[in-house]
Amino acid sequence: MAFKSLIPLWLFSQLFWYQYMTPDLSINVGLRIPPDRLLFVLLSAMFVTSVRNRPRLDLIEGCMVLFTVMSTVSLIVTGADADGIRLRWLTTLFQLTYFPFSIYYVAKHGQYTIDEVKTLLKWLLAIQTYLVVSGVLEHYRIDALVWPKYILDENIGDQWERLRGPFMNSSFLGAALVMTFAASSVMALYVRGIRSWLLHCILLLTGICVYFTYTRTVWLGFFATLIIFVFTRTGLNRVSGRVLCAILLAFLVGAGSKFSLSSSTLFGRRQNTVEYRIANISLAYKVFLAHPILGLGYGRFGKELRMYEEAFTDDPETALTSGNENTVFGLLTELGLVGFSLYAMIVFLALRSCVRAYRNLPRSETIERALPVVGGSMLTYFCLNSMTGDLRFHLFTHNIMFLILGVSAGMTLQRSDLPRVKIGDELQSDVESGAALAPDTEVRPT
Repeated sequence: MAFKSLIPLWLFSQLFWYQYMTPDLSINVGLRIPPDRLLFVLLSAMFVTSVRNRPRLDLIEGCMVLFTVMSTVSLIVTGADADGIRLRWLTTLFQLTYFPFSIYYVAKHGQYTIDEVKTLLKWLLAIQTYLVVSGVLEHYRIDALVWPKYILDENIGDQWERLRGPFMNSSFLGAALVMTFAASSVMALYVRGIRSWLLHCILLLTGICVYFTYTRTVWLGFFATLIIFVFTRTGLNRVSGRVLCAILLAFLVGAGSKFSLSSSTLFGRRQNTVEYRIANISLAYKVFLAHPILGLGYGRFGKELRMYEEAFTDDPETALTSGNENTVFGLLTELGLVGFSLYAMIVFLALRSCVRAYRNLPRSETIERALPVVGGSMLTYFCLNSMTGDLRFHLFTHNIMFLILGVSAGMTLQRSDLPRVKIGDELQSDVESGAALAPDTEVRPT
């Protein structure tokens, strides 16, 4: 199906800030429409025309629709964008719901074959290679080879002392590095010879670029990904074990000044950012208690943070000058328990799908069993990062995660001997104590 060839290009188009490159790359209709939006429309249209039978929504897709509708109505009713022309919060809504949920549906019902998955992983590796090479050039200031040039502009973005890449933000870049690392690691299960050697070089360089982001959440998320790979029996434990050994060796010999046995690590520094997030959570919790059911309205807490800070806190020392830095409490304050519960259900059902696929598929199907592990690691990273940043401003992060989750769920869906869950089915957890990741070749009935 032709729409599948557009997905990697769509993901690649999300890496850049086009207003800092050239306005010719965007269409101006009052608002500038960047290439990734145009590709999304084209991709969606090609999918709709190529799929004849519209599959019924299952439970997770139903939750996605409900959460999207509720968030959209909340934004319209409360008017977070009413006094602006940039439509900032509508943009974050598309990045949180419309784009990732749509690509999940497309990937799930696009009937990916093993060969098509391998092709997709090659393109994801190409994106990862660009980010890694660009990161190395940026860090070592080989300016002539850095593209696009706005990456070198100290007046754009923040965190100039860290590796930021084309995102101009170390957290955005770190999430992209870790998630592309997780996806391309699957290739280590089947590539051989010189291609295997090159793949491992890119994976190791990815770890180095993760270090250069100098961002604790990125480090923790990368480490969590490696640990998940090590303790699952998919073959991913071999590549993750090599990377972990390299990290341990670098730590012992003191190769990095911010992560070394002989000196204090980054985890003992920049305590002001920790205090900021504690103050952020404290304020958000107080605001949530005042509006616990439906919340303030989508975008209101982030937009009017200063007003709520003056109304609910007596601590002038920790001013929340950089905005909300917590996705969980951001959703709780703006959409209340109803909206947050819907999104939490989406995450839970996606994780449950990954665990079930991993446990039910035979070990001989290496790629099919590895993909849900990759999806689970991405969800783990997402949950960690959601406590230290507002991920609604991430674009690439959500889309690559839900793409992999959709492909994994779709390949499981094509198997007639595996259980399926539809709307109305009873919810039950397969994550039992001490057995959540134990492989099982028998099919468990729903």
